[in-house]
Amino acid sequence: MQLAFDSFGSSTNPALLLLTGLGAARRQWRDSFCSDLTEAGYFVVRADNRDAGESPSCDHLGSVSLRDVLRTLESGPPLQLPYTLADMADDTVRLLDRLGLESAHVCGASMGGTIALIAALEHGDRVQSITTVSCGAGPEAHKSTRRMALANALAKPAASESAWVERAVHVWRSIGTPGDPEDESYVRELARQEATRGPNRDGYTRQLAALLALQGSTRPLEALQVPVRIVVGDSDVIVTQGAAEHLADRLPRSELVTISGMGHDLPRRHLPTIARLVLEHVEHITTSPGT
Repeated sequence: MQLAFDSFGSSTNPALLLLTGLGAARRQWRDSFCSDLTEAGYFVVRADNRDAGESPSCDHLGSVSLRDVLRTLESGPPLQLPYTLADMADDTVRLLDRLGLESAHVCGASMGGTIALIAALEHGDRVQSITTVSCGAGPEAHKSTRRMALANALAKPAASESAWVERAVHVWRSIGTPGDPEDESYVRELARQEATRGPNRDGYTRQLAALLALQGSTRPLEALQVPVRIVVGDSDVIVTQGAAEHLADRLPRSELVTISGMGHDLPRRHLPTIARLVLEHVEHITTSPGT
């Protein structure tokens, strides 16, 4: 498995790994955000998950039907999926190996936050702290993922690159933070880049299937001893306040922070706040004895 990534700052500084959400490319974390973290003294690594961005597609692992996944979650044995979120968590640990890093602080957006939690559960010595953004758990989170899966299963493929871009903008308008034209321009830019590379529709479906299967199972989050800061927007229609609270209740060393007016995205005007929350959390872990 190969992952595309880039890095900012000196590798001799403490490492901070940024993970992206469902189908998202690493530039979801803007350069300005990475610079804020770098200027605070961190070695920042921004990665594309497998099957997204500039990472190679996983077509060789086979395709998956979301309808079949939804059906088997209701009854019958689970399908053999091309890969799981645990495999994606292993990818992040192998990336740390590739960079010669013993461990890192991890910040993950949406599905990236879930991947960070699994990495800490299965490779606890490699994850120093976790910050999740727009990440939840429980029945409300699972219901949202099912709605996305059903919508994806029913949607027709975009007929052109321009249609792909307009669909991405439509989704952002439905779930993102309203009110900033610059954010829409950035969404268009990222969607155009994806369209130019060739949209990885099957990759999105494989990731979504892995997320569905994970949320349909029981993970021992109560056993996780890594400190977690949970950041959620009160205008998030995908990860509700209730889903974020459910996640916080299941994690023994967690803190929930709500950002007023933020939806299910990483809007420009809230990125300085998110950077501050990440840095406060990481620096508290670094300076507190016994953590």
